Amino acid sequence: MGKRNRDTAAATTSPDEAAKSSFKYANIEADEAVNANSKHKRRQARSEAGGFSIKLEESAATDKAKGGVDFLGEDERPYLAAIKNDLAEAVQIAADEEDLRKEEQDDGSSFGVLWDRIRGREVLIAKDKELSFILENLMRLTGSAGVAHAISIFIRESEETPTLLQDLACHSCASHILEEIFERLAVLPDSATIALDRFLDFLLVTPSIFIDNQYAAHVAEKMLLRLCRIVSYKLEETRVLFTVYDPTTAAAEEVPYQKDDTTAFAAVFSRVMDSTNRKAIRKVMAVFENLIEAPEVGGLHGNVWTTAAGSVVVQALLATLVAYRTSKLQNDESSRSKKKSSDSAAVSIQLFDKLSKKFAILSLDVYGSRVAELLIALAPSALYLELIDTVCGSEFGMDEIIQNNNAHHVLIKLVEFCTDIPLLLVLTKALCEKLDVILSSGHGMILVGLSKKLSDGDQKKAMCGRHGSASEWNQCQSLFVTALKKSYGEHGPQGWTDDQKRDYFVVVVGALYPKNFRKDPKITTQNICMPGSQIIQALCHFKENSVINNSFLKLTPELLLEYCSNVFGSFAVEKLLSTQKGQKNFYQPFLKSLIDIAPELALTKFGSRTFDFIWKSVDLKTRELLVEKMLPVEPKLRTNEFGRFLLGKLNLGFYRRSADAWRTQQMAFEKQKADLRTILEMSGKKK
Repeated sequence: MGKRNRDTAAATTSPDEAAKSSFKYANIEADEAVNANSKHKRRQARSEAGGFSIKLEESAATDKAKGGVDFLGEDERPYLAAIKNDLAEAVQIAADEEDLRKEEQDDGSSFGVLWDRIRGREVLIAKDKELSFILENLMRLTGSAGVAHAISIFIRESEETPTLLQDLACHSCASHILEEIFERLAVLPDSATIALDRFLDFLLVTPSIFIDNQYAAHVAEKMLLRLCRIVSYKLEETRVLFTVYDPTTAAAEEVPYQKDDTTAFAAVFSRVMDSTNRKAIRKVMAVFENLIEAPEVGGLHGNVWTTAAGSVVVQALLATLVAYRTSKLQNDESSRSKKKSSDSAAVSIQLFDKLSKKFAILSLDVYGSRVAELLIALAPSALYLELIDTVCGSEFGMDEIIQNNNAHHVLIKLVEFCTDIPLLLVLTKALCEKLDVILSSGHGMILVGLSKKLSDGDQKKAMCGRHGSASEWNQCQSLFVTALKKSYGEHGPQGWTDDQKRDYFVVVVGALYPKNFRKDPKITTQNICMPGSQIIQALCHFKENSVINNSFLKLTPELLLEYCSNVFGSFAVEKLLSTQKGQKNFYQPFLKSLIDIAPELALTKFGSRTFDFIWKSVDLKTRELLVEKMLPVEPKLRTNEFGRFLLGKLNLGFYRRSADAWRTQQMAFEKQKADLRTILEMSGKKK
């Protein structure tokens, strides 16, 4: 959904042209009397810019008499470059000084005259790499009047050349002008006075271009989303977060879409969309739905989504369909309108249903997988069950989706957006049965996604009751841990005894992949990877985490030091300390093991970070034990680049002189921290 980079075009302006941009358009030669930094002079230049257009108008009249030309003459470029630079400066000033709203309130009259100055050259300017910014900035500065004028120009030109807008949509520069039109339409309070319907008729003459051309695809994306006033959307765990522009408040707001409760979501879109928007978006959606389903252009029977352009259009269509459908279902209109609303909803569900039947093909493709992920996030609950059946069913083959570089990301989203505990139990069982395939494929992030899902207490609380029971959730956790123990018990590091595989469970899970296993447990500990560490951190939140606690307690001092000194292992140890602080049977013995290796921890890069975490999280008595442990190695700390960092916290010299004074100082530090936390909490509540 990214916008193509055309910013380099601005850098092609010569220094001479940049210097001229601050002066009257009629004067290409620099006028020393003009102050480039004066806003008054800039505005005066705009109002008095009558003479500069003579050559343009004469040239336009001559070209029209000759039948027109398809290029801009070199004698026109200095004038147009001056306009471009001054408009770019005006847009920047408006953004910096918040003058843009004032310009729109007076209908952009101070800039509206510029439309007359470029009359007859609009299409040529739109296709010019350096000068097309003129049209973009003019629409930004002249508000609804500018957008209406631009649309009327393109309609007039299209009446002579019906394929004009199609050509512009496929053009690398002109496509941005069409995108800007829809960007402006999204922020206009009312578009009833704009000939939008006629404009769309010309733009949608040949819809297939939008799935064949990458520039046209982005025009289609803007068209679909902005007509619904959608600024953007992103996938977040169990919801899709839409950013919607509200013209009544002239601000964007974030609206979450959750399948279980769409009331607030529908209310927002019912408020921000006017009748003109609804009429336009109905037309556009119908065109693209028919296009995607048409066999002659690929459609659901072909490979629309396997291209970058087709994938962009399908994703935008899905997001727009959800926004429009939910708002229409809750909109209080006449019985006839309600019937149309139901028809629209049926069409939307029908499209989702057809896409779900192509879910396997979508998941395996680099572009189609993006459609599949959005389909998972937006699909109704009934269709979500079909998607799970597709993945777990024997016809598709779960091994293929796990091993595929695109499809395994889809599988992660399928887990993340599961909001029904019985379905989550089905997914957990299926993935646990394929644990060896996951590990051998190197796609351990599937297990990371599942473990994070099962460790999320907030999601458990939200789902328990209406969408399943706590016992079923705990069963999912138990299945996951059992599958890990069984897999590593059977396929753990070669040369390890069964006792080692059991006792060093956190080492094996941390290393995760068979390629990281070594006969020496110390080297295996050094190979702990990020996905493995994330799984260990998630397991710390499981109800039954005794397998993790027992394994950490059975690590030898040498292995524990290696674990804490590993960049990813150190995060797992910190998470364990923070989550298990209330478990006295585990926390105190494990803390003692860490204190015993504290002198060695302080001398390593990531071990010193673990030491610092311990220092911040323990009480005064434990801190004193750490200081006593570190006194013999003070010389080493002073010469070590990581140990020197800790000396300021420990204050060993002060402790050696007076232990009582050191304790008093530490208590004062803690009181200061507590007071600061209180102040911050109070200030946060006031806000």
